[in-house]
Formats: sequence, C-alpha cells, structure tokens
Amino acid sequence: MVYNTKMICTYYYYDPELKKKIPKELIVSNLDFVEEQDDDICDLIYQTDYLQIFGVVEFDYKTINTEMKRIYETDGVKTNARLQECMKKVANMFLSEDLELGFMALFSYDYLFLTHLCICDVLENGSIQEKHLNLLTNLVFQEK
Repeated sequence: MVYNTKMICTYYYYDPELKKKIPKELIVSNLDFVEEQDDDICDLIYQTDYLQIFGVVEFDYKTINTEMKRIYETDGVKTNARLQECMKKVANMFLSEDLELGFMALFSYDYLFLTHLCICDVLENGSIQEKHLNLLTNLVFQEK
C-alpha cells in the first residue's frame, strides 16, 4: 500500500478563507501561532501534503492514479452512500455524474484535508467515522 495514513495535512492552517469553512475543533490548538500565507505558499504546502499522502516525492501520475483507483474500489469507500453523495456533488462541478471522477476531485485543494481523514478511517478501520463524514459532507454541500 502506498497511501500514507499517518500523514497529517497542514495546508489548510495557512489559508484564511479555507479556515473559515471548517469547524474550530478541527484546528489543532497548538498551531494557533501559524501565520496566514499567500495563495502560492498555501498551494505549495497543499502539493507537498498531497505527494506525501501518496508516498511520492514528485508527481507520479501512474502511482497516484493506481492508488486512487484501489482506494475507490474499497468497500468502505465505494459502498458508503453519504460519501457517494459527496462524490456525485463534486463530479457535478465538472458537469459529470461519474462517481470515480468525483472521488478523484475530493482530493482537490478544498477537500483533501477532510477526504484524507475519511480515507484513513476506511484503510485503518474499514469504515468512516461519522464525525469525519459529517465534516466532509458539510463542506461539500456548503453554499458557494
């Protein structure tokens, strides 16, 4: 398995707009000192988090795609009705109803930190914790 379930996403700590969209309990209190950064720095931190999650040092389409497909086929992912709703909603942003496309889009900047929590739950415990699924669902279905 390539997916790093021990990785903790940090990019959203630096993004003031993204921080506004998430509940306070998700922000680790000892990171309150983190200074907000400009978009370029936040994007670079996101890219680093993304690569670390997939256990690669630079973008490797084949490795990442293979791992995403493997995870997508996992029972706790593919069969979770609420996660499917999130996948469908995000796929609709691309004028599609393809759940696999929606799953891949859940790894985008706005959702990675919460998607990662859900995927870690599935890979480590076989199912997604309700609190993590609620956080992701609330973010995906927020009014834009």
